[in-house]
Amino acid sequence: MLHDIPHWKYFRLLERDLEESFRYVSPLTEHFNVHSEYFARVIVMASVEVENCLRSFANKLPGGATPQVIGQFHAVVTGKYPQFTSMKIDMPRFSLQPLEPWAGWTPSAAPDWWTNGYNKIKHDRVGHPAAPTLHRAISSVAALLVLLLHFYRLEYGRAEVSSIIAPTLLLPHEPENDGIYSGSTGWDWKLPGE
Repeated sequence: MLHDIPHWKYFRLLERDLEESFRYVSPLTEHFNVHSEYFARVIVMASVEVENCLRSFANKLPGGATPQVIGQFHAVVTGKYPQFTSMKIDMPRFSLQPLEPWAGWTPSAAPDWWTNGYNKIKHDRVGHPAAPTLHRAISSVAALLVLLLHFYRLEYGRAEVSSIIAPTLLLPHEPENDGIYSGSTGWDWKLPGE
């Protein structure tokens, strides 16, 4: 069954914005520390959407009050999906190692794209001009994708979206595919441990 899933259009907009930046800065490891105001916009937009989605995710689970800060969401998310932080994201059109955008997330520590990207941009953008890097922009959008894939699995079970609106830049890492991704009328995904 194909689903029209909330937050997806916003993710696709962010994915296209990120891809647009590749016209100016190639997504190569040696460019990961390149910083720009454009990357700041992508990081902030993706991170705000992560906050919105984390709240929606938490509201779908029993257990009381909705957490208020990213560290408090850790137990909620990993309580349902213990391997959440290990999910990897590929960029099939580019020769990058798979990204682990949620690596390092614990109840007391947020991922780098959040702590050294979003928070520094949000609280003191002028004082931290090097915070909005290419790597943090890619990671923040990839983190949103990971969160959405888990959230939709919780909401719909085996959710599937039309291949017309499937991600075009970022995809869940599937080692058994050996870099070959197939097309169909619908697109679905596997979570770690499935």
